[in-house]
Amino acid sequence: IGVYQANFGEETPEAKLVSSQNLFIRQKDKNWRTFKQEPLALPNSVTGQGVPAKVNLTILRNLANEEKDIIILSWYKVGPYTTNNDYVAKLYQLLKRLTFNTEPEIYMTVFSQALNDNHEQKIMLLSELIKKLN
Repeated sequence: IGVYQANFGEETPEAKLVSSQNLFIRQKDKNWRTFKQEPLALPNSVTGQGVPAKVNLTILRNLANEEKDIIILSWYKVGPYTTNNDYVAKLYQLLKRLTFNTEPEIYMTVFSQALNDNHEQKIMLLSELIKKLN
């Protein structure tokens, strides 16, 4: 299990909170491919203060060993707001800046290796980790 937190205190053209370049693996990586990518509603037992209601679920498949996947849950935390939507994150950034809010802008990711047959179990485990991070 891993946690990756990218803090974008001051954005530059090369480093932005919302960017198609914020990837877990390179797009041309020959060992991995995106197997699944979709929004995921977290269980009610997990959501609450500072915990997003939805995250982005990405499952990467290892081409050398198709039984091993990496499950990734990701979302944005912009000041007091959380979202899994790129466009909403941009709106939250604008609102935050217009109100002179200096809280951080963070891209959060939790991930774990998983076998093909235990995706649901790993997703629940990562969901519980998200709750503990907040």
